[in-house]
Amino acid sequence: MAPLIRPGLLLRAALAATLVCSTALAEGPVCPEGMRRFAGGTFLLADGSATVSAGPFCLDAVEVTATGYAACVRAGGCKDADLACSRAATWGDPERATHPINCVSWLEADAFCRFARKRLPTEGEWEWAARGGPRATPFPWGSSPPAARACWDGKGNALGKGGRKETCPVGAHPDGDSPEGLSDLAGNVREWTSSTDGRFKVVRGGSWGDSLPDFLAVSFRGMNAPDERFELTGFRCAAEPRAGAPEVLARAPGARPPVPAPPKRDSTPVPVFQVDAIRMDLGTRR
Repeated sequence: MAPLIRPGLLLRAALAATLVCSTALAEGPVCPEGMRRFAGGTFLLADGSATVSAGPFCLDAVEVTATGYAACVRAGGCKDADLACSRAATWGDPERATHPINCVSWLEADAFCRFARKRLPTEGEWEWAARGGPRATPFPWGSSPPAARACWDGKGNALGKGGRKETCPVGAHPDGDSPEGLSDLAGNVREWTSSTDGRFKVVRGGSWGDSLPDFLAVSFRGMNAPDERFELTGFRCAAEPRAGAPEVLARAPGARPPVPAPPKRDSTPVPVFQVDAIRMDLGTRR
């Protein structure tokens, strides 16, 4: 005679199995808080220069802010000399605390990402995310011109063509977000990547100072020396998907919320950087 199994025991067994499955899924590879995951692929760069591959990776949903960079400086992981490279510099200005940090060299951007247990993205990863992977759209949001979708200086922007003189708060143009939820891949600041072209490092994405739509397109590719700094350039970080529940990863060293709260005013004098010492590589001129 078969043993009698009460319905209540079956229900509890089913719930236990569901919890085990849920836990297994939660502990699979995930991205740290504030990042988006991409499966990756192999494709031809939009400018036709090379065929590249990008494996599974995570990318920050927003550009690193002045507040985020200041936290790294206070912790001793980043340097703050020469960050006031122009009137449009965001460093040390409480009113621009949630704007992207700019005037950072590639060396400083790389140091920040490493301190945060991340890294700079390759240009293949950056473009794969900006084009929407296999969607291959000319802009992160699709095919329409930038207009009011981005922090830039061209026709249709909120301040009128030629009227923008500085960066915007990160994520301030949600109509320009990619379907995956990444902000400012076109406009605000150009972004350092880990990729190299000769002695230069590759920068991707348009900036607040650009007035031609082509500079905001996924195909735009610029180059600068690793020790150069510009008010048009900032960065975001990438990482590999990691094993562990998102709640644990969110508390990992270097983790930060997408848009940090503004800091208190720092009384430390901000160093002045000679603007006439800055030069822009011809590949990044507007």
